[in-house]
Amino acid sequence: MLAAMSVRNLLLLASIVIASGDSDRTDGCPGGSTWNDTCPSSSETAGLAPGDGASLLQRVLVEQSSGKALRADAAGAAEGAEDRQLWWQKYGSNPAAAAEALAKSTTWEEKSQLVVGLGFGWDMWHPRVGFYAGTVVGVSRLGIPSTNMQDAGQGFRTFEPEIVGTVTSWPSALSMAATWDPSLMRRYSEAVGAEFNAKGANVILGPGLDITRVMRGGRNSESLIGEDPFLGAAHAKEYVAGLQGEGVACSAKHFILNTQETNRNSHNNVASERVRWEIHYPAFQAGIESGMASVMCSYNGVNGQEACENNWLIQDDLQDRMGFTGWVMSDWWAVKDKSKGTYSGLDQTMPGNNPSGNIPVEDIDDLKRAGEDRVNERVRRFLFGMISSQAWDRSICTPGLDSTCDSKLHKDVTTDGKVELARELTGASVVLLKNSNNILPLGKVSRVALLGSACDLRQKQDPSSMVWNEGDYYVVGGSGRVLSPRTVSIRAALAARLQAQGAQLDGSYSESVDQAMARLRAKPDVAIACGGVTSGEDDDRESLELDQNDFLVELASKNAQETQIPLIVLTMSTGSILTDFRNDASAVLSLFLGGQETGNAFADVLFGDVNPSARLPVTFPIKESDGVSICTDQTCFLDEDGLYVGWRNLIRKDVAFAFGHGLSYTTFKYGWVAQPTFQTTGDGKATMSVRVRNAGSVAGREVVQLYLQFPAYAGEPELVLRGFKRTSLIRAGANEVVTFELSSRDLSIWWDCDARPYCDQRTCYGTSCYTCAERMDWLMSPGGGSLSPEAAQRQIRSEFPQECARCEAGAGG
Repeated sequence: MLAAMSVRNLLLLASIVIASGDSDRTDGCPGGSTWNDTCPSSSETAGLAPGDGASLLQRVLVEQSSGKALRADAAGAAEGAEDRQLWWQKYGSNPAAAAEALAKSTTWEEKSQLVVGLGFGWDMWHPRVGFYAGTVVGVSRLGIPSTNMQDAGQGFRTFEPEIVGTVTSWPSALSMAATWDPSLMRRYSEAVGAEFNAKGANVILGPGLDITRVMRGGRNSESLIGEDPFLGAAHAKEYVAGLQGEGVACSAKHFILNTQETNRNSHNNVASERVRWEIHYPAFQAGIESGMASVMCSYNGVNGQEACENNWLIQDDLQDRMGFTGWVMSDWWAVKDKSKGTYSGLDQTMPGNNPSGNIPVEDIDDLKRAGEDRVNERVRRFLFGMISSQAWDRSICTPGLDSTCDSKLHKDVTTDGKVELARELTGASVVLLKNSNNILPLGKVSRVALLGSACDLRQKQDPSSMVWNEGDYYVVGGSGRVLSPRTVSIRAALAARLQAQGAQLDGSYSESVDQAMARLRAKPDVAIACGGVTSGEDDDRESLELDQNDFLVELASKNAQETQIPLIVLTMSTGSILTDFRNDASAVLSLFLGGQETGNAFADVLFGDVNPSARLPVTFPIKESDGVSICTDQTCFLDEDGLYVGWRNLIRKDVAFAFGHGLSYTTFKYGWVAQPTFQTTGDGKATMSVRVRNAGSVAGREVVQLYLQFPAYAGEPELVLRGFKRTSLIRAGANEVVTFELSSRDLSIWWDCDARPYCDQRTCYGTSCYTCAERMDWLMSPGGGSLSPEAAQRQIRSEFPQECARCEAGAGG
């Protein structure tokens, strides 16, 4: 539950404005504010995770050879059918009723094909040509279409050469998090959804909602959270709404505690309830509140049980307490124990086979032993998720059985408009970290030195000749990789820009410091040096250094001592990096794997076409040891940093560039519209407004960030992010009012329902009368002595032993 605590100080950390206020506190659960309004109890129901079964594969192949294509009937799945009855509406007037009726109408054979992903779409560890990453064959008798799933790291995954160049290579999820703008996330997800639709896919295996706890995590760039759960929750909500508004069901991953790739298939992550609910669950909760269709459970163990075979995790936390009504699918080959998986709450095992033979194989007899009610529940959740997300409202092909799938998979669905949007979004995610003497934006120049191999990286184009998890400075490696022949390098973008201006580009595209210094001794107007680092699935980074770290450090130092040419460093990374060159650089710009428009985005910011407004969603530390180390043990204790994940543990430490940091080409001034208080309205919300004035000479956008400070006894980090907003483009001298609305959840912490005594009966203490809950609240208030929850609990037990004992026993309410 969430217990609302008294908040003493409100800190608006933008520029130097700091304000304070007070608030009345409300009771916690029960009778107070919780994430589900009531103190949740554990579910008594169990789930079912049926496996594959050779019979399904054989049956589908027989039907394929006889020409029986499993697809929805045309009347229900035709595109543009808004004015006609959708196919599922003949089973029920709403998605819930239709899913219930359909589940009960399926035969045992049909149930078996809906709770498992097809295996014949994979050749060992690679999807076969002509197939999607995952497929669940529909039921033609009932009109249930195929379910075609594709990976989502930076758009539609390009796992075969014929797909490369037919889709947009978008900026990474972490790049989008750097915009600190949920409205841009919405535009991004809508555009990605449109491409998925055109490709015949109706499920996206995303978003990635794993918090950046380990700075060297190999898949950090695939997560839209960064280091903060509040930041991630705001972006997750819009990501899900945008994709599912386009009729593409979202399957958020990886549930839960998947914070590193090292030993991801075997290690057990342990986290307390409070850490899970305050740090790891909020982004998933936000997606659920936005109607998210599916959740993908992870490879790792959680508190001693495999994530996909964990009944309290899936049934109690996800379904009962969060209110998730969609379906849970396993990550590919993540189910290890058939007997445990069967009753965990897992609905779908993907993809249905395993080259090593370890995947649970479950035939119809296995399903019958589990019971028809159990199996129907799994089928119903899957059907509801697909129907409610509109993922079956358009025509859907069936791979391997329908020739239109092949044509859709290889159709060019990118457009000039999408490329322009990708450029805009990537430009909005470029973070200006340093800008000494306002060297940027660049004005009229006659000669520019461009230094380092990262400036001229040419992306490989044949995925069949690459290691499956190989990435580069534009895209992450693994299931999220999206290659494109349209990828623009920094060299290509600057060459085009300078040629149009009649200026000269003098490049040295190696890590030879001597060659680079020769370019600097030619006295260019400015020098630009590039560095990058990549990573991929199943492989964490070896360090936080850029691949060109030594080159950049030595070059910056020698330039500062000898030639003193203004030096701008551009970095491309999958997350946090070390910037040992920063003190000797005039300016630093950073981008988190920007996709095909990387070069153009940097050029737009360098020359002032885009005034940077991005902010770091992660911390850039001074040294490697400032971050959490990769856990190499088989049991990893996430409570070692707990609530102090990422930037929260570095508030009082020196860092190179802090979480939330980012500069602009203009300056902004802040002021409260009215002195803020925590007085709530009838709906339990408190609002406060800040006036932001552009005090500079050029138009720009500001990202206003709202942080709260809880009382010490609450056990929270010194600051917690509880609001942010990217303004519109404010012209020089103009202002904009930014309003924040704080809910009871924003003012709350998680408090275990069973640990705190409550009682509706009032008992008098001297001349004052309290319930146990009220007495405890008073003892923890500033006027009552500011005791810790534990100390307050001990005191009221001694003062009111009879009443509080009754509360703890459940007799008092």
